[in-house]
Amino acid sequence: MRYIYLFVLLAALFGCDKSVLDSSNNSAQNGTGGSLARFTLLGNYLYVVEDTDLKTFDVTNPANPVFKNSISIGNNIETIYPYKNNLFIGSQNGMFIYNISNPAAPQFTGAASHVRSCDPVVANDSFAFVTLRGGGICGAVRDGLYLYNITNLQSPQLIKTVDLSTPYGLGLKDSTLFVCRGTNGMAVFNVKSNSNPVELQTITGNDFRDVIPYNDLLICYVADGLALYDISSIANIRFLKKVLN
Repeated sequence: MRYIYLFVLLAALFGCDKSVLDSSNNSAQNGTGGSLARFTLLGNYLYVVEDTDLKTFDVTNPANPVFKNSISIGNNIETIYPYKNNLFIGSQNGMFIYNISNPAAPQFTGAASHVRSCDPVVANDSFAFVTLRGGGICGAVRDGLYLYNITNLQSPQLIKTVDLSTPYGLGLKDSTLFVCRGTNGMAVFNVKSNSNPVELQTITGNDFRDVIPYNDLLICYVADGLALYDISSIANIRFLKKVLN
């Protein structure tokens, strides 16, 4: 329930302005959000993942969220990412897809399993991009960027694995994929050909953990705060400023 209290606080800070909710909805429908997030807002519904469950709340009145249902997904659920009418949920054991055509009652669509690992995910119309990082609490697995064809949402197919050490969160803007790699920087890929990503560059200078592309702004969660970059030109990504914790 701590996520609901956080949402109510945010709603209060914004004065419960419906335009804020509408803006959040538009962003989420377009896949804007951190890949390490544990909750997401679409229209009048808030979706929260806990260790084993997906919970749905009606937030038509932001100051009084109404619990709708709870769905048991599995163990070690970690992240949630919205894209159009689907929720992509990452766990230490796999990726799960839930359809929200009926926003009050998400329906299981498909899943892809893998050995135990940390698992953020982002997606577009035809592919889901997943980073798996082994070691520590995540278990032993091959570090890398995993590409799933999700043309058939009921049966995601692993198409390619790109070796990439220490991957964390990731973000997608059009045909550009940003992959955080902790102290190893942030890798920038061209994924115009979804099944054949081409690494363009690595941005260094911060300990990158997660990233949100928002229009021409790249908002990076780094170890000691936020780092902002201008991505109006992918060929010339410019550091703007840093906001320390």
